[in-house]
Amino acid sequence: MKVYIVDGSYAYSKLWTNAGHEIVSSVEEADIVQFTGGEDVDPVMYGEEKHRTTMCNLRRDLAEAEVFEQCLASKKPMVGICRGGQFLNVMSGGKMWQNVDKHAIGGTHPLYSYSDSTYLGEVSSTHHQMMRPDLGKAIILAHGGELSKDREHLGDDDWCESYYDVEVVLYPFSKSLCFQPHPEFNGAHLDDCRKYFFECVDKLISL
Repeated sequence: MKVYIVDGSYAYSKLWTNAGHEIVSSVEEADIVQFTGGEDVDPVMYGEEKHRTTMCNLRRDLAEAEVFEQCLASKKPMVGICRGGQFLNVMSGGKMWQNVDKHAIGGTHPLYSYSDSTYLGEVSSTHHQMMRPDLGKAIILAHGGELSKDREHLGDDDWCESYYDVEVVLYPFSKSLCFQPHPEFNGAHLDDCRKYFFECVDKLISL
């Protein structure tokens, strides 16, 4: 496929080219558009107030929202990694838990299929926020195996299924794959993460 990377780096290019794909310089040329990591998504994008730990860049959000709308209008598939996945979740109608526990650990954690809890391998966990998908539009593909708690807004008894550590979400209507781990990181310990990432890309393309 031809891939356009929004605000990317060599690591993202290498992820795709190592898998046999071509990097192009515009949305118009691309078969699929990749959104990348970085700052938190500004809560104004999903109608909530900014948490004290949220570090965001509204200018970037608004610029990338234009790319999202361009892809949506042309029915072009989009994939987001880490912040990019969170951004596509928000643009597709989801929200974010802005400061959760059990994250930003600098290491890895296990990933499990949401449908049957099959172990999928180890993935990175560098983020301190967690996706809150629009459950009426989203297909949750994978979770991190544990319940995470919003440090400010949830009490010990305020658990429900949607508070799982949601790591991978697919939005069919917007053709968006939200992939919170980092398959572009180096290391053989993330080979399973990269493999699963491209399996999810295949699901996205088949929509």
